[in-house]
Amino acid sequence: MIVFKIKSITRRDYIKKNILLLLLSSPYIKKTYSKNQTINESPSIINYYKGDWQEAFKTGLNDSDCIIIPKGTTCDNFNFELHVPTNKKIIINGTVCGNGHGRIILNGNNQITGIHGVINDVSIVISGGTPYISNLELSGYTQTARIYIDGKENEISNLIIDNLYIHDCNYGILRQGKNSKLVKAQITNCIFKNMKGDAIEWNVAVNDEQILIANHNIENINNTAQKGFWGIGIGLSGAHYDNSYPINKTVKNFTIENINGKNLRQLIHVENGSNFIIRNITAKNISDNFSTNAGLESATIAVYGSQNFTIDKVNIENGNGIIIGFGVNHGKYISAPQNFVLSNVTISNEKQMKNGLKASLGNKGSFATMRDIDIKGATLSILNKPESLTLTNIKVKTLDNNEAISILENKNDPRNKFNVSKNNKMTIINVEESNLAGKINNFSSIEHK
Repeated sequence: MIVFKIKSITRRDYIKKNILLLLLSSPYIKKTYSKNQTINESPSIINYYKGDWQEAFKTGLNDSDCIIIPKGTTCDNFNFELHVPTNKKIIINGTVCGNGHGRIILNGNNQITGIHGVINDVSIVISGGTPYISNLELSGYTQTARIYIDGKENEISNLIIDNLYIHDCNYGILRQGKNSKLVKAQITNCIFKNMKGDAIEWNVAVNDEQILIANHNIENINNTAQKGFWGIGIGLSGAHYDNSYPINKTVKNFTIENINGKNLRQLIHVENGSNFIIRNITAKNISDNFSTNAGLESATIAVYGSQNFTIDKVNIENGNGIIIGFGVNHGKYISAPQNFVLSNVTISNEKQMKNGLKASLGNKGSFATMRDIDIKGATLSILNKPESLTLTNIKVKTLDNNEAISILENKNDPRNKFNVSKNNKMTIINVEESNLAGKINNFSSIEHK
């Protein structure tokens, strides 16, 4: 689907094979109740426990608006499906743990929250409604994702996931959006640590809109199991690439901001996206030392086959930088990136890294603007040109003797079909390259047409 993962279907099919347990279904329990009860009046799960946790939850949620798992209480052997009735709430101040077969299923106006609450090897499944999940610690490797969002029962709206600590697991939050719709989601203020899969994966989310992913710390994602395409911090993808960017195939209308990433192969990843913003990104040690067999190019930000986007304020220390590349369908290049602004990027490396800024461009009527970029220990490479290309205030220094800046128009490259060979305009203002040997090349106020 992208340059480094040509077969997008393979990735989605691979994920599906690993979440068969999450796709099992059974009848949902639907209850009504009075909304007058306050949290302070809510009963403890202990009041209902007589040796069977499944029965205790069922009875407690039938009787009450809200059930509390007190601090110091462990609901062990949670190896069953709990369908939370709509408008009901679970407060976890203690611990819920199982062996990987347990699932808490939300399909209404549900809340799962707590104070230092722990859920281990029990998945949360969102199948519809307006769920709220907050203040929990989630872990466990037995299933693909700690929170799985399928939306197969009905539309999801106003989803809030906030202040979670997700660690020592495969995927953190996984959305499969091909056959469902989600309108407005906020995923904020989480810590993701010591994982093998993706922290947040929004896969084939062509029906979703108004997505905010913000204020996250992501550290130590390493696909040691050598599974393909695992090991991304935050990933969003549409369906198959199409150079006309039809709205029904793109992942769109989302913002990723205030992300701090460390020790992983790829921090932010977008495939076939449109109308999005990525900003305020801080990264350290983004390298190919992690997830070595995942088939992912190492980059802090990788955007493939996308249009109408902004990337702003990116600070990278000792890591690979930004890749903006074509999409790939069945081995053929398609969907040249177009109509974007990249600004305020700093890359500071102590040794030479593979990727500084790589951009593959094209399409008639399109533009690309890159400004205020300072790269040390990596290169800038541009393949092909859009109709309008502007480069302003860019400084690139390599830590070897190779060329620091490369602007190509390669007639032999198969991707050259996207090149606008006539009537293209290139503006270069205050662009400088240098290398270890001290060679300096200045580009000053040049306009090509």
